Amino acid sequence: MWVPSHRGITGNEKADKAAREAINSIDVTDSLLVLFTDYFLNIKENIYTLWTELWKKDQENKGKWYGSIQDNLPVKPWYDKLKTSESRDFITTINRLRFGHNTAPSHLARLGIVSNSQCIHCQAEEGTIHHIIFDCQSFIIQRLVLASELSDTNAFKCVSSSRPPPLNFLLKDPTSYKPIYNYIKNTIQTI
Repeated sequence: MWVPSHRGITGNEKADKAAREAINSIDVTDSLLVLFTDYFLNIKENIYTLWTELWKKDQENKGKWYGSIQDNLPVKPWYDKLKTSESRDFITTINRLRFGHNTAPSHLARLGIVSNSQCIHCQAEEGTIHHIIFDCQSFIIQRLVLASELSDTNAFKCVSSSRPPPLNFLLKDPTSYKPIYNYIKNTIQTI
């Protein structure tokens, strides 16, 4: 059924007239109009806050390795300033180490890609990336070079022992990326 809304009802007619007069008496362009672009910063901050909260919550179940390397959620990737000076292979190799997804035998076995998680270079231990970089007996000379190069990095200077710090600690420091990359290229060649 059609109902005539404001017509003939005195109270509604007065309210409608008052609303029209109010709209016409205010210069909307000066006082009430807010440009959408004024909200961009606020929206961006809110999205970043929500993203950070979700990222921290996710680390309770997954992403613990990356969380141990990356303390805060970055706005730009770590390699943003290196794009022009470093190769794609360098960035890919370091990313694989930082994310913990690599071609080390133990990782491939965990994913069900290979059946044996033993180190393919020395056959002595489980082939974790930590073992390959720090303990594998097949790469003693290359490891000495790595230790020498790492001794000049910020991460190594922060530790009091003569042994290099854990891999996740080294991966927090971009100055250690090049020595680690060189070690990988001179030993297992790809990760």
